[in-house]
Amino acid sequence: MICAATALALIETGKASAVQNYHGALWWAAVTMTTVEYADPVPTTIGGRVISLVLMLGGLTLFGAVTANIAALLLKSDNPDREMVAVLLEEVRELRRELKGEESDS
Repeated sequence: MICAATALALIETGKASAVQNYHGALWWAAVTMTTVEYADPVPTTIGGRVISLVLMLGGLTLFGAVTANIAALLLKSDNPDREMVAVLLEEVRELRRELKGEESDS
């Protein structure tokens, strides 16, 4: 975010620029990275727009990774039911063996 703000402050210069100083570039970077984008400065140069695109994709990737990690943490368990499943599978196998034994007797 800081690199993008610095690059934008260097690229987007002049009175026609939407970003007039480094503080404005930092605000722009924070707003862009969080994908809020509520009528804040919009880069006017190709370089500024490329930086915007990279920052938006980086923000989406970062927040997607954070969300995925939180979801994985919430779904993670030591899975104590695994032992129960193993016991039940063994019982099913035992029942199948018994049924096969009855079929061969008849």
